[in-house]
Amino acid sequence: MFDQFIKQFSQGQLGSGLYLVAGEERTKREILENAPKGWEIDQSTIPQLSIADARYIRSKLSSKSHKKRRAIIIASLLATAESQQALLKSFEEIPENTTVVWVFPTPERLLETIRSRAVIISTSGEPDGEYTDFLSMGVVERLDYVDSRIKDSKTDDAKHLLRQELVGITKMCEHDLYSRKDWAALAHLKRVRSWLPKREIPVRLIAEYLATSLPSVARK
Repeated sequence: MFDQFIKQFSQGQLGSGLYLVAGEERTKREILENAPKGWEIDQSTIPQLSIADARYIRSKLSSKSHKKRRAIIIASLLATAESQQALLKSFEEIPENTTVVWVFPTPERLLETIRSRAVIISTSGEPDGEYTDFLSMGVVERLDYVDSRIKDSKTDDAKHLLRQELVGITKMCEHDLYSRKDWAALAHLKRVRSWLPKREIPVRLIAEYLATSLPSVARK
């Protein structure tokens, strides 16, 4: 997935939004080496992202006067919970001409509310774990699968496990659809990511939305 990300970035094909890339300073250097021609690049390395750093990033994102495409590339090893909270609204409203790339060693340790706003780029290949291949199913088959899983998930513990399964399915679909440049489907997955941590949203609603909003992909 990282190779595909680099290729699309170098060709100026990345959409606006937030991309979380698993890695450290050398990963950021590789991204910078492949920066698209004609883009404005703003890059920084911040060992531990603080509130002050978050304000700096917010000031960059609040500037919407840029006519050229631009990329804001950040590498950090740590990020306080407060700094992440301070960035939430800005990451929800990234200007159309702006791509934010945040290089972080372990994106899964960032707040779920941050991750739900991002496309997560792994540098280790395929997603971990084995999950149902939703994309190879038709909508009716997916809904039948959801119905059977809901019936098997009556306790709170079982519902929690089902949410974790949906996280894995979402990650697997994201990996596949990103390689296909299906930005519309990725937008649906971004919405699902934002819903999954919210216990007030029924797991059936989330699963059925996932089942009906994604395209079917024929496997060879």
